[in-house]
Amino acid sequence: MENVLIYIDKVEELIVKKREHLEQKGLKQLRDGFQAYQTLFENIYNILLRKGIIQEDPYKYDEKISEVNPPSDEAFLDTDKQNKMSQRLSFYHSQIEFLNNYYQFSLDFLTLGRLKRIVKLLKYINWSRVSITSPSPTTKVLAEYFAKIRQGSDSLSAGIIGDALTQIEKVLGVIFKSLNEVISFEKEAYKIEVRKNVFTRMQINAPVKEEGLEQIMQQVKKFFAKYMPQQAFFAELIKEIIFEDYTPQGMELRNKTLEALTILEEKKQKQVGRSYKDILIQAIKFLGSCGLQLEDALNKINEGQQLLENRKRSLGERIKRWLMKLINRGVEAKLYEIEYFDVVTSTIKIEKVSYNEFIEETQKLAQICSHIINRSSNLFRRLEVSPDDKVFEFLNKNLAKLQIAHRRLNGLISFFKAEIPREDRIKLKGIKLELNSIKNSIVKSNQKKHEYVAFKEEEEQMKKLGIKKENN
Repeated sequence: MENVLIYIDKVEELIVKKREHLEQKGLKQLRDGFQAYQTLFENIYNILLRKGIIQEDPYKYDEKISEVNPPSDEAFLDTDKQNKMSQRLSFYHSQIEFLNNYYQFSLDFLTLGRLKRIVKLLKYINWSRVSITSPSPTTKVLAEYFAKIRQGSDSLSAGIIGDALTQIEKVLGVIFKSLNEVISFEKEAYKIEVRKNVFTRMQINAPVKEEGLEQIMQQVKKFFAKYMPQQAFFAELIKEIIFEDYTPQGMELRNKTLEALTILEEKKQKQVGRSYKDILIQAIKFLGSCGLQLEDALNKINEGQQLLENRKRSLGERIKRWLMKLINRGVEAKLYEIEYFDVVTSTIKIEKVSYNEFIEETQKLAQICSHIINRSSNLFRRLEVSPDDKVFEFLNKNLAKLQIAHRRLNGLISFFKAEIPREDRIKLKGIKLELNSIKNSIVKSNQKKHEYVAFKEEEEQMKKLGIKKENN
């Protein structure tokens, strides 16, 4: 028992250091990885929606999610294929959004139970083997969908999917490395708590033999229920404690644990300055994921505008329309007044939108976004080799355009709903899903932008103070 108490002290000391290391670095890598994974999945998901291969769920954002859970992966009939895949991929997308937007990336929140759920969610689709021979019905059908797109004439969509699949494997590699580090930490922290609260109160004769293991496990359950009633009982981890503390191979197992918890000193490399371009490129990728949503939203807005223009007009409206055409030399000026909420002044404001100009500008923005998301495009390659300040300027400019496009799309759809005759409103398609997706991308891009600015400001401040910052 004395050896075990010494071991507990050593592990607790290492856990304190490991916690600090994970909170400073590991959890940030994990959060960044999940955000990148969501963006890459959305690129694929939006193409499937746009192609009509799956259908959007109109109740998607009405779902109430309280915890992360993967969708069903049960087999289904071919006749139910589109319906089932639409439901599953929509639910999966909601789960990833919930993970990124509502999970706390802290060691106190990421319990072993939650970590297990995350791993299950990430392994729901076998991205390393998206094949028609996959044992997973969902992964198998996804492979069929991808093959169908590759065989078509839309090389841009095929390229985006191919690039997303390659990047997902890389991102998941980073995610699982960070996850495994956090899981290992949580396991050892759990085992120490069980040792202190349960095993120190028990009398166990060493060495424990295999035939006596189950009897000891029954005793542990009773003590556990009494002294740790709020904690989950993980039988595998309890057995690890018994093997480590009460068997002949225990010393070797404990040494492995101490080695795993020890933080290795990272070799520092001397660099001239530091580039934060990766942060900017990530921010730009978030923007790029909006291309398809912008195009889909514009198509629906155009349909709504046609419903508005084709409505029955009064004599006064027809005369006014004729006069406007005459003034504009035969070209009808479509000017709509929309309302929006100004977050700066916390007031409702009115904006006059020249419809034709808005459509043209937003179509150009959608094309830019589509080029950004395609890593083989000339635009993306130029950005990769451009100086940081030029990339930042590009990000700032297009982020502002995207925010304006989002505001005007939201205002126009509300305007059409109010102005289109009641009998025709049922024909007006909503753009709630597109707007939510664009908004999420704007938020994530802005976060990366502010992260870049904070790093640069810190670097400039240290230069003024004459401090040289070493980079890992």
